[in-house]
Amino acid sequence: MPIATPIRSLAVVLLILGLMTAALPLQAQAPPGGKPLGPTDVGVVTMAQIDVPYIRSLPGRAVAFETGEI
Repeated sequence: MPIATPIRSLAVVLLILGLMTAALPLQAQAPPGGKPLGPTDVGVVTMAQIDVPYIRSLPGRAVAFETGEI
């Protein structure tokens, strides 16, 4: 009878997993608690088209450090 104990343990584990899996859809169908929130407050943003200059500063030297004469 030593084989009966592992089989029984496996059967109990599978039974528990099966019951937990069967209970998941019931939990998903529960109605939400609390009172209704009502309408949500919103804000308004007014947009306008304007020209924005595109300035890019490039790193590096603008003047030569040394000059060589030939």
